[in-house]
Amino acid sequence: MQVQPLLRETYSEKHLRSFRVVDQLAALSADDWSGYRETVVQPNRDTIARLARMPLPCASGDGTRRDRPTNHEIHERRIHELRKTEVMNANAQSFAG
Repeated sequence: MQVQPLLRETYSEKHLRSFRVVDQLAALSADDWSGYRETVVQPNRDTIARLARMPLPCASGDGTRRDRPTNHEIHERRIHELRKTEVMNANAQSFAG
């Protein structure tokens, strides 16, 4: 679990009550989808890309350290981050609908 501090204004009544509910995703406007892509999708893509480029020190089979992860470790890390993103997106869509 990751905890991130928020400014008090972030969870003020003004912001907590400033949303609208639609019955179907088709009811969302182009501006709504643009805002979603800008505030949810793109930051997650940037995070995943940054993490995928990050070299992680990993233990090799003989117990020594390597400077770079194996292809399998990179693949597993990407899958983990994509699953987190999918869960976040599903939560955002269920909250919106």
